[in-house]
Amino acid sequence: MSDKKLTRAEKRALAEKRALAKRKKQMQSIGIMVLGLLIIASGIVLVSFIQPKLSSASEYDYSLATGNSIGEPNAPLVIEVFSSFGCVHCRDFAVETEQQVFDNYVKTGKVFFIYRSFNNPADRLGIAAQAAYCAGDQGKFWEMHDLIFANFSATGYSDKQLSKMVETLELDTDEYDSCMESGKYVGTVETDAKLGTTAGVTGTPSFTFNGELTVEGNRDFAAFQAQIEASLAAIEN
Repeated sequence: MSDKKLTRAEKRALAEKRALAKRKKQMQSIGIMVLGLLIIASGIVLVSFIQPKLSSASEYDYSLATGNSIGEPNAPLVIEVFSSFGCVHCRDFAVETEQQVFDNYVKTGKVFFIYRSFNNPADRLGIAAQAAYCAGDQGKFWEMHDLIFANFSATGYSDKQLSKMVETLELDTDEYDSCMESGKYVGTVETDAKLGTTAGVTGTPSFTFNGELTVEGNRDFAAFQAQIEASLAAIEN
């Protein structure tokens, strides 16, 4: 039946029906576009969530560092800190006190400072310690140490987080990956823990002065300084 044989009312109804169908088609197209935009936006959010965002670490001058040690090896006082990247008190010492010790005693040749991990090498915190040692192969142990503590986690750090830190420090990722995959520093982390246990360490942070357990727990710089001065005075006498 053609439009010419329809009544005026029928023609109006047909026109309305066609207009409704057109609007429905337009709405479907808009819906598809909106859905596509939502999918894209969701993907962006998901990628942002998956990619770890890092807090930056301080830009300290570690020119006197060699691996996990810093300073003059023949300094009269050797301080070893037994630490864990999942220990909040260790983080506090690293952030608030450690660099003051370096400025006042390491750079003046009075203290040789060594970082030692006190962890199981198989858990996520022990793996973070291995990551720092692997970064040390490229001269960035202390920078990695700072970056890990700046992004502190009591439960450990994923491989993705650690790799992101390596990229942030602009290290050779292939060299780092090879180091981690080979388990090069598993034995080092084990030895660190054994040295601590032999010295009487039961918690972190703990500090040995010339091999003797001297300070247990975090201390502010003034308290730590007093202990260093007392030890140096005893050595001189």
